[in-house]
Amino acid sequence: MNKYHISVYPSPINKGQKKSEIEVSKICKSIASYKGCVDINELSDLVEKGYVWCPATFTGERKKQDELDSIQIFALDFDGGISLTDALNRAEKYRIPVSLYYETMSSENYFKFRFVFICNQEVTYKNLAILISYCLCTIFPEADQTSKDFSKLYFPGRNSVCNGEIKFSIYDLLISTIQFLDENCYANKVKKIKQIASKSHIVLMNNIFHIEQNPVIYKSVPPSSFEGEKKDNNFMKNRDSDDFMDITIYNNMVNSTDSSIITYKIFFSERNQCFNTGKKNFEQKITRDFSEICPLLNDFTSGVRLAHHEWFGLMLNLIQLNGGKKIFTEVLQKYENQYGDIQRKFAQLQSAVKSNYHAAECDNFCPYSNTCIHESNLCRTLKIAGKRIIFYDDNISYSSIEEMREKLRDNLEHCINSSDINVIKAPTGSGKTYAVFQAVKHADRQCIMALPNAKLMHEMEATANKMGISCMAYPVIEDLLEHLSDTIANEIRYAYTIGDDMSVNFLLRDCNVSYAVDYLEKIRNANKFKGQLVLITHARFLNLKEDYLSTKNIIIDEDILPVMMQIKSVSKKEMINFVYNLEHEEFSVSPEIMKKLKSIVDVHQYEFLPEISDDVIFYEKALLKKNIDAEKWSSNLFHALSSHCFYHSSESDEIFFLFRKKFPACNCTILSATADKSVYENIFDYRLNAFHDLGYLQYKGKLLLHSDYTYSRDCFRQNPDLMQEIRKRHSDCDVIPFKEYAKYNEVYLGVAQGLNYLQGHNLVVAGTFHRPDYVYKLWYMEILKNIPNDIMARRRVKRNGFSFPIMTFSSLFLQSVQLYMIESELEQAVGRARLVNYDCTVHLYSNFPLRQCLIDKVI
Repeated sequence: MNKYHISVYPSPINKGQKKSEIEVSKICKSIASYKGCVDINELSDLVEKGYVWCPATFTGERKKQDELDSIQIFALDFDGGISLTDALNRAEKYRIPVSLYYETMSSENYFKFRFVFICNQEVTYKNLAILISYCLCTIFPEADQTSKDFSKLYFPGRNSVCNGEIKFSIYDLLISTIQFLDENCYANKVKKIKQIASKSHIVLMNNIFHIEQNPVIYKSVPPSSFEGEKKDNNFMKNRDSDDFMDITIYNNMVNSTDSSIITYKIFFSERNQCFNTGKKNFEQKITRDFSEICPLLNDFTSGVRLAHHEWFGLMLNLIQLNGGKKIFTEVLQKYENQYGDIQRKFAQLQSAVKSNYHAAECDNFCPYSNTCIHESNLCRTLKIAGKRIIFYDDNISYSSIEEMREKLRDNLEHCINSSDINVIKAPTGSGKTYAVFQAVKHADRQCIMALPNAKLMHEMEATANKMGISCMAYPVIEDLLEHLSDTIANEIRYAYTIGDDMSVNFLLRDCNVSYAVDYLEKIRNANKFKGQLVLITHARFLNLKEDYLSTKNIIIDEDILPVMMQIKSVSKKEMINFVYNLEHEEFSVSPEIMKKLKSIVDVHQYEFLPEISDDVIFYEKALLKKNIDAEKWSSNLFHALSSHCFYHSSESDEIFFLFRKKFPACNCTILSATADKSVYENIFDYRLNAFHDLGYLQYKGKLLLHSDYTYSRDCFRQNPDLMQEIRKRHSDCDVIPFKEYAKYNEVYLGVAQGLNYLQGHNLVVAGTFHRPDYVYKLWYMEILKNIPNDIMARRRVKRNGFSFPIMTFSSLFLQSVQLYMIESELEQAVGRARLVNYDCTVHLYSNFPLRQCLIDKVI
């Protein structure tokens, strides 16, 4: 059993003596000269035998705090105000084990008693001893406050109970003081802590004891005594370190099965004032998604009980990160039965946060440190891994090309003969064109095939003719405009700009130009065509009459949603002038339209506005058009009137809205490599008969992902030489970039659907096709009929067999819409090389991995 230095007066007093009869003054003057060395049992015997004692020893001959030599035993006197049972329970709750207690000589039935505590390290620094005494008296405010003087004399007693050599740690005591004040004196907590600091000169950090963790976590108990050292510590940088002293303390092992020792430093100011440092800013963001990167964090969030050094080391890393404190507290609350006394752990967390603890090194606390791929600590690991694209095994099986084509033919045959809307999701290169033409050949009625653009429509027309299919393609207005005079062409373009689509045919009929006459004649011929196949663009398909479509087999090639759900805008400035002019017209528009116009002007952020029917708009069209023409209008007024989802930011003149073209009531089959099931289910609702996902084909070629940048538009703007470097690096490849970086006649992101002339080519796809967040939110409003309350943040998502970070939303449906849009553009661009059929290479420069990507370089 260990022995402890105390001062003991050599002559016992008579227990029957009154205190007034004892020569207290004589004992005070001389007791410092009588140093003893006792264990806790021997101290109990001395108390019973009548000896006066002092828990400290002194360097001089007088009992003075300034002449402290050492102290390891501390005592508190209780003269009423709390029962012995309650005091013992409180000591147990706050982890200050009582090694010895006894009844004082003037007590009856333990009404007055004394507690004796043993510190787990010897104290030789006066201010530290004062700190311990003041903290003990704070946790036990019922104690005689003269116990704050560690040089106090203690008189003998009776009925002593010795609990053995159980010790408290200074660290536990400081945490217990914070916990006690939180629970019992929260309003005056800061005041109480400052009072302790002013007496002991301990350094505070954000109005709490500054405790700094040492980087090493010991696996065995270190020596019991640590001498104070003057050092240049982190919080002392740019300060005179001679003004400070640091003392090492360590955590207590009472009631713990944990064998590790975490050491800390506390700091004292040599100046006659307490030192209070500033606050710490946390910048790095953490979410629960990061638990897949750190196995210990995954254990913790999953409810596995961690040993003390494990959860504490994890906590010291989490508090460095935005959201880490929240995750830690939520997990403790959820699994309180695993840990117990979580209020104390919250106090430890609070102390660590306000004391600016450093992140613990993984090797010093984590059981996975030898098997896990990690940096020096969890913070650095997450910082690196937060940008890392991680592959996980999602057990995807790949079909052979023969199996895929058979599935495609069977599903297409079934869907063509089904009712409502059917979607077949099949990968690029699975033979959709061949399957469609075979279905057309054997169909018992005419087929209409809608395609995303005119270029692809003309390619399909040539292929159909070669296969002996009687085919006719609808004329395209863009082809006609090249042959019209600038005046007429601009009038037509202007009609489309303001959303007056209905006027285009009238303009063409009235212009008396042969090319326009031929164009209208071709449309009439296409409507009357009786052959096997009619080819048409997505945009024109959405304008066809339902009675015409009811007798056809309709196949839509590629995703039609981008044409059906369009983001358009009007100018707020133009709208204000327009409303003003209408109000001063001799003939005013209907109250319904005027109310809608004023509502559009007043849009703030995201709003639903009532729709105006096409009949009402048509009736008022002449007056509206007159004022538009007078103002040289450039906004899409007519589509805005018939829309109801709007967005406007005070920083912009543009008011954005979603114009949804009505999908005709007809039976049709949509073939797409990029269709998203959740998006289609929400848009078409009960009209969606079935969604068939045919799976995946294994690439013959290679898809290499380069993700050392985000490769967004902003990324290219901030790195003006980046596009040139990519082109130089892959000078032998065709390139699909953003539109603003495309060379003459080069395909760019956004218009790469369905084209075949790049098949088998080595290809570069450069860019992550993000849209402004209002695009995703307007889709959300239109589909779910609700205004989203969500913001973009860097979040980790799982898609295509990868886990990766991206700026996205917390709403899963908003995520679905956003990721579907980004992925669709990239898949279409990558698909031009036909990797399924050709042994070529596509270099994808993006931080959005597609399925079967090989990660060439990650951040």
